[in-house]
Amino acid sequence: MEKWWEEYAYLGIRDPHVPSGNFAAADPYPRQFWPPQEGTQVHRAALVSWFGLKFWEALKTETLRADRAANGTRFAMRGQYHRMFNESKIPGEKIDQLHFYFKTEREGCAPSHVLVICRGRYFTFDVLDGGGSIMTAPELESQLRHIREICDGQPQGSAVGALTSEHRTVWHRGPMTVRDLAQPQELNFHLDDKIIAAISAADKRYQQKKESVEVLNDSFDGFGRSFIRKHKLHPDAFVQNALQYAYYRLHQKPAPTYQTATTRKFYNGRTETVRTCTKESVTWSQTMLDKSVSERQRLTMLLLAIDTHVRLMEEAKEGKGCDRHLLGLQILSMENDLTMPEIFLDPSWRKSGGGGNFILSSSFLGYLPVTGCVTPMCRNGYGFFYSIEDQRINVNISTFTADAETSADKLFDLFCQSLVEMKQLIDRNSPIVKARL
Repeated sequence: MEKWWEEYAYLGIRDPHVPSGNFAAADPYPRQFWPPQEGTQVHRAALVSWFGLKFWEALKTETLRADRAANGTRFAMRGQYHRMFNESKIPGEKIDQLHFYFKTEREGCAPSHVLVICRGRYFTFDVLDGGGSIMTAPELESQLRHIREICDGQPQGSAVGALTSEHRTVWHRGPMTVRDLAQPQELNFHLDDKIIAAISAADKRYQQKKESVEVLNDSFDGFGRSFIRKHKLHPDAFVQNALQYAYYRLHQKPAPTYQTATTRKFYNGRTETVRTCTKESVTWSQTMLDKSVSERQRLTMLLLAIDTHVRLMEEAKEGKGCDRHLLGLQILSMENDLTMPEIFLDPSWRKSGGGGNFILSSSFLGYLPVTGCVTPMCRNGYGFFYSIEDQRINVNISTFTADAETSADKLFDLFCQSLVEMKQLIDRNSPIVKARL
């Protein structure tokens, strides 16, 4: 399953990685601790780079503290962290290839240069000094400022990176010669008229693709993790049910929903799908809109929906989800020219989200300010990524502009309203919630 998932979910996809594949995120800690200011780009880039290099150093020296689940279970770390740096993804005719160059100190030497892109031009320099220590943040800032000054005083570069936004097979077929000069210097690309035309065409197509996606980045400031935990409820399950309620209010129907569950307790574990649109969440959403239903019933159904989500998430993390298992059966049928099982041909498979057709594609990013998103799985779908701070819930919503029915703004507004109604319901019935504990 490990090999299949990597090949079919990532390496075999031929669509351009931008905007449909790459994860995009805002700069972390922008509001409370490090608000952006004019003229600080180079300074901020140097600090972010330095912290990234310190993490790289911890991986090389094998001094990074082990990740653990909330219950103390240690996660398997090598499979993912060992491939976090010094890696290249090379486009192929039918499938891409990953090339890995990272090594720990025990394993040998690894590349120690960085690549800097500025105004369509490319520079590289080594980040280690003669003694093998990483540069300080001021030293990095000096290098970056030097590059910025060069680019500000000269014309826009060739922007060969635009080619990476092409269809993967097209990008594979476009040969290029690169000469890597002594560091730290600019990389020179030897481009003929055909490649220059390809760059221009790729950039034009990228601009069109970029305009096809709408992204909302906002936060709900009414409450956060502290209030939810105070009532012994799981923050992620709470937020997921607010999402289900918001979508139901906006579209008057439930939506097949994907949420990422980590399976990192297993060696080289990746993810499993949690199908968070449950009978319980739909029933609860309906009771909230039915004036004939008592408040006690609404609370009971909310708590049941939350409990169901927690159970499904725990099952998925234990490798007991259904989607990766079904994917394995589907791939076995394809690779061995077997008759495709009827479940994959039935319309209900696609309607339920199977085959990458989840209307809501969601992921909980943790309890930090950092957020980000990817594009929706479907043209009429949403990408919904969120993080939960103590007093705030950060949200990124993506939609395709060509779809007239979806609206990131409306979904966010209803999501916030749903959270408020859920809090009011719990506050008014606090003794009942406490008695449940």
